[in-house]
Amino acid sequence: MTSEARSGEPLHVVHRDVSPQNVLVGFDGHVKLIDFGIARSAVREELTRVGQLVGKLRYVSPEQARGEPVNGATDVWATCVTACELLTGERFWGARTAEAVAPLLAIGERVEPAGLAGLDGDIQVALRAGLNPEASQRPSAAKLRDLLRALADKRGLCEPAAQTR
Repeated sequence: MTSEARSGEPLHVVHRDVSPQNVLVGFDGHVKLIDFGIARSAVREELTRVGQLVGKLRYVSPEQARGEPVNGATDVWATCVTACELLTGERFWGARTAEAVAPLLAIGERVEPAGLAGLDGDIQVALRAGLNPEASQRPSAAKLRDLLRALADKRGLCEPAAQTR
């Protein structure tokens, strides 16, 4: 968790634009999230107006699409959308246009992305949890990270002692 240098208090940073374009993978395999241009935090003055949508529509969460307050659950949603696309090779919303995606997000329609059913059952469970239309029902980012790391460890895909960066 990121904290304010002087007080040590959590900043509660919400990226608000997690998408494949903002994820880099280094030669060492570490994943980096970039472009915090529209991020908000506890110490940064809110620059967007209430109800103003920021982020890429195909990756925004239902609450973000409705213009509601956002928190870490918003980034969990976008992370799971991005992961679905990376793991399945399919667009999360398929061929739907932005005009077709917006109302589905606004009503909180549960979506079954193309290719998800073809993934390992444990991965499906983790991604479906992060794609819950109700923000309060999604796992925290730390819980999702721990779950995915445990799945990767179980399959020998990463070092068990890997540190969070």
